[in-house]
Amino acid sequence: MLVLTRRMDESIVIGDDIRVTVVAIKGDHVRLGVEAPRATPIHREEVYEEIQQENRAAAAASPLDTDQLSAAGDLLDLHVALAPCVIGYAEIGRHLVPEGVDALGDHPYREWIAEYAGDAYQAVAAKARRHLDDLAARAMTERRFNELAALFGKASRLEADFWQMGFDGGR
Repeated sequence: MLVLTRRMDESIVIGDDIRVTVVAIKGDHVRLGVEAPRATPIHREEVYEEIQQENRAAAAASPLDTDQLSAAGDLLDLHVALAPCVIGYAEIGRHLVPEGVDALGDHPYREWIAEYAGDAYQAVAAKARRHLDDLAARAMTERRFNELAALFGKASRLEADFWQMGFDGGR
């Protein structure tokens, strides 16, 4: 660990685009100001640890995993289960920026939205849709449709629950 001494209004620079400045000292408390690119996550250590713990819990709690699917189904089942994520993110991204990403201004999730609304990801989602359609054309039956619709519903609920955990954690 590098240990530095700084006085009031003095800074340290990390890389080319992060500056940490001592803005106040009161007793045994030091107030720091951090200048960094908007996309750089900055958290107090205890908040960072809580986020990591929540992420580990969410990953461990997810009842939908590809090992289970591959043991219980085929490639069509797998693609249907992944569709709410792969195709859903593209739809969300596209609908959030009907006038283009520049219309978002300084929105805190601008880069995330731009990624999923962008041409490259939209092409990935279009390819996923075509592939899903091709798989369905080869293996779809009326009975199978109902099973796949239930699987899609379950995967969609899990995706929504994932986002709800983040929303609830931010309160």
